[in-house]
Amino acid sequence: MAKILIKMIVLVGVLLAVPYYMMGGAVPGFLSGFFSGSSAPAPKGVSGIGNAVTDKEVTVYQWVDEKGGKHFSNTPPPNQQVKALHLRPDTNLVKAVEAPEEKKPSRPKVTSIGGELSNPYSPGGAKKLMDDAKNVQELLNQRFEKQQELINQR
Repeated sequence: MAKILIKMIVLVGVLLAVPYYMMGGAVPGFLSGFFSGSSAPAPKGVSGIGNAVTDKEVTVYQWVDEKGGKHFSNTPPPNQQVKALHLRPDTNLVKAVEAPEEKKPSRPKVTSIGGELSNPYSPGGAKKLMDDAKNVQELLNQRFEKQQELINQR
């Protein structure tokens, strides 16, 4: 009985939480009267605040004051010589920086101890790899024989 009650509580919690998070943290309309005591819709975003990003063409006025400081404003100042800048939303305000052309370094010739490296996945490379392995095995065998001779001399 207790397990069924716990499952029901979890189910009701999920059913209430999903619409809450789906609506961006606002209480769903069918629950707003239950939780807030009124059926008023949730408040909208703040309006009337300017934004630097806009879909409209904007005119900005630029001028230099008597101390040489550069100023920008959306309204021209009185008794000042201004330069009007028309900013379109479909253009960049900052000129792109040109990256210097990179010089590709010349690749040095890669060599191994026994000569130039070859591709081990080609037929010639696989044969060379096997021959090198046999040569190493022969060197190890010779070294082992010399060690055995030294041990037997004692």
